[in-house]
Amino acid sequence: MSATPRIGYAPRGDGAHIGYSVLGDGPVMVFWPGGTISAAALFEEPRCARAQRRLATFATTVAVDRPGVGYSDSLGPGVAPTIEQMAGDVLAVLDHLGVEKAVLSANGWDSQAMVHLAVEHPERVEKLILLAFSPCPLTGPDWPHGVPLEIIGAIQEEVAAPGEGRTPQDITSLMAPTQAGDRDLQHWFEEGGRVGPRTAEAHILATLQMDVRPLLPRITVPTIVLHSTGDRWVPVEGARFCAEQVPGAQLVEFDSPDHLFFTDLLEERMSAIEAFVESGLDSAAPAHAKRRLMTVLFTDLVGSTEQLSATADHRWSALLDEVDSTVNRHVRRHDGRVCKNLGDGHLALFERPSDAVGAALDLSRAMNTLGTPIRAGVHIGEVELRGDDVAGIAVHVGARVSALAAAGEVLVTRTVADLIAGSPYRAEDAGEHDLKGLPGSWNLFRVAAAR
Repeated sequence: MSATPRIGYAPRGDGAHIGYSVLGDGPVMVFWPGGTISAAALFEEPRCARAQRRLATFATTVAVDRPGVGYSDSLGPGVAPTIEQMAGDVLAVLDHLGVEKAVLSANGWDSQAMVHLAVEHPERVEKLILLAFSPCPLTGPDWPHGVPLEIIGAIQEEVAAPGEGRTPQDITSLMAPTQAGDRDLQHWFEEGGRVGPRTAEAHILATLQMDVRPLLPRITVPTIVLHSTGDRWVPVEGARFCAEQVPGAQLVEFDSPDHLFFTDLLEERMSAIEAFVESGLDSAAPAHAKRRLMTVLFTDLVGSTEQLSATADHRWSALLDEVDSTVNRHVRRHDGRVCKNLGDGHLALFERPSDAVGAALDLSRAMNTLGTPIRAGVHIGEVELRGDDVAGIAVHVGARVSALAAAGEVLVTRTVADLIAGSPYRAEDAGEHDLKGLPGSWNLFRVAAAR
């Protein structure tokens, strides 16, 4: 597993893009960072980074930046985020990655959008993980389990414009009492969630208005609620209410005062999440089938029929043996595995798109040396692993992309092109194409080594 997350940008219908990061191997799990903390900031605080890497040992974690935060495009003037828009941003990321269903997770009030998504689009949600969650942020006549408005206002001021003539808020004493006074954690809160005042205010005010109590009984996906019993920021009573209202929900409480999930009892929390994610996953699929986010590489010998007709059988067999050996060697060198020999081509799987592209380019050069040019196609998406075999829409996309490549050419989909930005490879626009049997037009890119 790579220690560095991959970065991608999912297009929205309004022309803007939602940034996200991907790390790990396993069932796809969306993580919606709390407040205005960015996906990048999750790896800038050592304790939080350790938690993210622990999650990535059993899941492919996809951290999504809300508009105006981190890698995402900014909020438009006067635009206030809504729960529908936030849920739609997560769907845009899943679509961009080719993921049909995912586990959803979020921390604190920011779980509201995940609750909405689970209710309105249960076909896209595998499971729901609610960390330190309350369905209604503010204290009111019918809800005594929220946070007083004056505390929220003070935090809002600090996030929007820290230290301007005021004593900085000790955020650690609220969020992580076990780390109270930790200057590094305090600094991370201040800097990791830094956005412009208008963006901070828009997100905080929008979140405060999101009361999802009426949605809880409508949740039909498996749900777990994890909460610290001494949490001062989001009292545990809200989590208990949630567990009572969501049909079949599990409630796991931790004897801790910390609101943050990564500052205290980390392994206990991670073990509970891991057990939940792995229990009964894909129960509707065959027992031997598992879904994973993978990069697929298809290669195909160009003109193989003509070569076969012009070559003696024994020489053709020897040539195919040499091709197989070359493919296996280069795929392994780039941390992949050959999944299937297709006679005059191969299907290989990789964790990282950059590895698949590197293997494809190396193979193209090697095959040209052998006098047997290949075409290659690369796509990333969710696949079903069935023993040693693989299936799913992403596999069909990869095959169709490969079929459009010319001799010696490596074509990739836009998602792959986005994810290899900053790698040793460059992607050049190859235009819009129809892929046989697949809806819509697909923007493909021609890849080569960076100059």
